Amino acid sequence: MGIETGLGLLGSVLGALTSLAAGGMLSTESGRALLRFLYKKPRVASPHSARLVSLTVELQRVSREMDAALLQLEPVIRDRRETVSRLESELLELKTREDDLKVSIEHLENVPLAAAEYFKDFLDSVQSRNRKRDYLLFGLGVVASTVIAVVLQLAFR
Repeated sequence: MGIETGLGLLGSVLGALTSLAAGGMLSTESGRALLRFLYKKPRVASPHSARLVSLTVELQRVSREMDAALLQLEPVIRDRRETVSRLESELLELKTREDDLKVSIEHLENVPLAAAEYFKDFLDSVQSRNRKRDYLLFGLGVVASTVIAVVLQLAFR
């Protein structure tokens, strides 16, 4: 084996190692950036970055719409809050009134039974007087109609 063959073999091995190192280095992102710089090719955006940009724009648009919707909802929420406060105060007032009425009912329940009996007796006496008057008026009506009937028969005979 000669020197020429040894140098040729060494040159081939060094060339292979250099090619392997350069290929490995150029397959990385920094290596591709170096090639783009050397060949002046613009960087091509990956499909993921384009999708992220469109999603970011869409998110900003939806965020603005949401802010506008919240601004429209604010007066409605304020009105509802005022209505709830007003209803709570009315409910408190009605609760107080209910308690007062319960106390009044309790007082009426404690009215002595003698007073109720007296009232019943009074109404019964008024009704019995009315019954007697009704019977008297009925009897007088019968007598009056009989007298009128007899007088008319005697007058037209």
